[in-house]
Amino acid sequence: MNIVILTDFERFSSGYSLCGIVQDQIDMLQKYGHSVRVLVSTECEDIAEVPHVIPLIPPLPSPQDYPSTDTISPEHSDYAVRLSNILRTTLNDADVVFTHDWIHTGWHLPYAEALRSSSFREATRHIAFLHWVHSIPTEGLDWWTPRRYGKNHVIVYENETDRALVSDQFNCDMSRVRVIPPIRDLRTYCEFHEDTSAFIEDYPGLMQADIVQVYPASRDRLKAKGLHHLIALFGELKRRGRSVCLVIADQLATGRRKPENIQRYRAQAEQQGLRVNELVFTSEVMQWDRSVPRRNLRELQMLGNLFVNPTNAESFGLTLAEMALMSAALPVHNSSLPMSREVSGGHGLFLPFGSYCQEWKPKQPKAFYEQAVNLILARMRENDGVRLKTFVRQSYNADRIYRDYYEPIMNEVRILRAGNTQELRA
Repeated sequence: MNIVILTDFERFSSGYSLCGIVQDQIDMLQKYGHSVRVLVSTECEDIAEVPHVIPLIPPLPSPQDYPSTDTISPEHSDYAVRLSNILRTTLNDADVVFTHDWIHTGWHLPYAEALRSSSFREATRHIAFLHWVHSIPTEGLDWWTPRRYGKNHVIVYENETDRALVSDQFNCDMSRVRVIPPIRDLRTYCEFHEDTSAFIEDYPGLMQADIVQVYPASRDRLKAKGLHHLIALFGELKRRGRSVCLVIADQLATGRRKPENIQRYRAQAEQQGLRVNELVFTSEVMQWDRSVPRRNLRELQMLGNLFVNPTNAESFGLTLAEMALMSAALPVHNSSLPMSREVSGGHGLFLPFGSYCQEWKPKQPKAFYEQAVNLILARMRENDGVRLKTFVRQSYNADRIYRDYYEPIMNEVRILRAGNTQELRA
């Protein structure tokens, strides 16, 4: 689909939240095969490195915060006519148009008037218009109604809670107000390296799963790092109905000792019901067959919400400190290692996994892992930081937002265009 985004940007600044919202829309829509153009002011700065941005909107002379359409100046009425003519030509091949605050603020009344002109409405009857409102409307201004612009225009608001208020303030039926949350995706917000993003594309559970852990472990010390405990715990988590993704950053630390055969852990994972995309070894990724670069590892760690550390011998355990710096994951320490309380400050959940100084094996392994998972899930439920991080990671990533909100509207537009009708319905 051909999608055009109308803005009033005079600077494309990464520090301006609305610019970030539009950039996220560009990236998401392109990823899913749409053609995107963003129209900005002819005086817009900082667009040299932003693709698909077109400086086409004439700067608004002598801006005013209008309280009513009755007060619009002759100069701005003339501007609305000029802008209407520009848009009518430019949008001719568009399927969908997004606007951001164009029919909301008093400062943008000339833009709204351009969209209202009869010639513009007639020329754009085939286009679906989605008008984003980015703040709570409370004034009830006289141009706040999508009926002024045509049946193919709807309001978009960012939360369901205030949808009825928006409907009331914009003097329209609830079906004219769509809810689409903004995208908040770690990949774009934290500017992930392209290799990290490509890895997530191959293993989307990192973004979507209920329980995610990234565990750095030298490939010749997987047994000492307690990987068999991790696999057993994640198998039990999956049996409890949780979706899981366990990534082992199994680097070759020195090359002096023979690497362990990871197929034994694959066999254990299969017995636990874990699929290949639920237990991931980075050594099986071509660019990371020997080690994961520090930047990529940090980025992957940001996605985790659980960090079980069943290692049986450490002098300090850097991976714990690094995880704590990069994520809000629940830490689960090996209580069989006395130093674990010291280096963690006593923060986290402590479970016995055995160590070089304290031999320990569960008498009933199945019961132990079941009880351990009971404790882990209880602590995760009690921890608002873990729950919020997980909720935002799952709910507001670009793929989830597209699938749940944008794609249904795009499909609706296709159906309506095929039926030669122009009204978007709830």
